[in-house]
Amino acid sequence: MFFPSPESDIIYTNFTFTPGTSRDKAKRMVSELSRALSEAESSFDEEIDLVRVALGTIGAPVGSFAKWNTAWGDHIGGMMVELAPSERRGARTKEVIDTWRDLIQEVPGIETLTIQARQGGPPGRDLDIRLSGGEARVLKQASLEVRDLVKRFEGVRDITDDLPWGKQELVFSVNPYGQLLGFTTDVVAGQVRDAFDGAISHRFIREDEQVTVRVQFPRNATSSAHLRGFYIRSQDGLDVPLTEVVDLEISRGFAMIRRENSVREVAITAEVEEVIINPTELVSELTSGGLSDIAERHGVDFRFAGKAEEQGETLSDMGIGAVVGLVSIYIILAWVFASYFRPLVVMSIIPFAVVGAVFGHWLLGYDLTILSLVGLLGLSGIVVNGSIILVASINDRVKRGETLNSAIVGGASDRLRPVVLTSLTTIGGLVPLLSETSLQAQFLKPMALTIVSGLVATTLLVLIVVPALVAIQADLGRWLGLVSPESWQEE
Repeated sequence: MFFPSPESDIIYTNFTFTPGTSRDKAKRMVSELSRALSEAESSFDEEIDLVRVALGTIGAPVGSFAKWNTAWGDHIGGMMVELAPSERRGARTKEVIDTWRDLIQEVPGIETLTIQARQGGPPGRDLDIRLSGGEARVLKQASLEVRDLVKRFEGVRDITDDLPWGKQELVFSVNPYGQLLGFTTDVVAGQVRDAFDGAISHRFIREDEQVTVRVQFPRNATSSAHLRGFYIRSQDGLDVPLTEVVDLEISRGFAMIRRENSVREVAITAEVEEVIINPTELVSELTSGGLSDIAERHGVDFRFAGKAEEQGETLSDMGIGAVVGLVSIYIILAWVFASYFRPLVVMSIIPFAVVGAVFGHWLLGYDLTILSLVGLLGLSGIVVNGSIILVASINDRVKRGETLNSAIVGGASDRLRPVVLTSLTTIGGLVPLLSETSLQAQFLKPMALTIVSGLVATTLLVLIVVPALVAIQADLGRWLGLVSPESWQEE
């Protein structure tokens, strides 16, 4: 998990039916969610009430789902559930979600049902695939194929897209006979709109208020049957049945079409169970396992957004930051030691610290997260301190007239206690965090583990590797003629 987050106490559930579904069906679904939640709560043996608040809604989505799905209507609903604090309950949020999902009996006609815990960290879903560049129906067909592709992977759930179908529509186009009578699409549309939506016939002022008189069909006469029996008037004053001058076609449009930079775009999102499949590996397998073929077949472009996009940007920014930090350390050390090669000796301990940090994560079963990378940057500065002190001690002994070998042995002996004590005090300060059992502190442990395991690996290595590299540097300098034999006193 690259972006860890604390255990959440809030669960968001959202569902959608086909647009035009009656409100009673949404009420039935909310009631079913409540029933299944009560049954799930009773299945856990808790000393306190597991569910503190359960609030169902109809007409709009709830939680983070509402940030990207702004549609509303009687066919949409959800439920917000607040659990007891994580420290006071034994059941984990994921266990509650899985049990709740298994007990829900979906109402016939439901299109999507998502259940997810509120998450901290960067915005976006675990998996977010964006398709863009085509017509709305082409994007929809491509999104359905992508959803089928994602379903093949185990551990991926709550797969949805944000291009929902809309209500059924009657689409009409003027036929040749209508064109012969002088009808155009604008003329026909105007008369139909005036009849069913109303036409303003008069405005007058009454008691300082403007009153508008609108003439239209009765509200109970606005059905497709009345539309088929509707007469329109030609320019010659001839009343003609609508069905004789236009071709009617039943079609289903979209409730909402999203655009990004004026380009149509659809997002296919899903939640990923990271204990089963790694999101980074999933993205790689999707790219090579058919996603490119689907995009090419439908003539659309695709990209990954959500947490995958955030992870890529974070790694890029941290890579630049690491390079800037290491270069800055090198420049400062080169200025202090008046040497181009001695800073490399001092910084040679950093790779060993990285290896130790990675090994510590593997040994204790932790994933490398963004906090691990932050810890690596801090660890680089910490382990360099011991190298600086050791090299400075060796240089001081050489300036006092000691031979190189004697200075190396004496310098390492002098700095043994300070280096060990510095590492032990730092490790001792972080051990309480590593031993913390609170769920809210678990996501901080990778950073502490990085520093502790890196220091454990380099505490003794810095007293062995750095002196050895100092001697190797001197030997190479004499062998290449870069350093005069008199620069180091011989035994």
